[in-house]
Amino acid sequence: VIQEGMIGLFFAIRDFDAKKSSSFAAFASICIKNRLVSVVKQSTRKKDIPQKKRVSLDDTVGDTDGRYTLAEILKNNKLTPEEKLISDEIISSMRLRIDKKLSMREKKVLGEYLKGKSYQEIAIALQMEKKSVDNAMQRIRNKIKKR
Repeated sequence: VIQEGMIGLFFAIRDFDAKKSSSFAAFASICIKNRLVSVVKQSTRKKDIPQKKRVSLDDTVGDTDGRYTLAEILKNNKLTPEEKLISDEIISSMRLRIDKKLSMREKKVLGEYLKGKSYQEIAIALQMEKKSVDNAMQRIRNKIKKR
């Protein structure tokens, strides 16, 4: 907080114009306050949150005993036939639950994304803005994370 206040004071010193302002103290106070408000707003923005919402491949899924991690399920080729059957059921169940939560547009975006296309390529293929693709992917991630 003190460092940010000092940055606000620096801006006040840099931008102060005696012809426009009557008092440096009043101008500096406003600059410091604005800097602190700006920093608080910036720190609470969702886009600045670190990847806390990422899904780890070490997260366990499926049975309550937590035997399977996402990495094991995705590898799928090193599993015994019984484990493969169980993982296939888990994947099928996950797909059904995800399918129910996604809109038609989100399903199309996810389908293109799973084909390995970039956001720009998806935007061209689906005739939409790149930012719309990004927004759809954020909604998809949030919905999948909730499930």
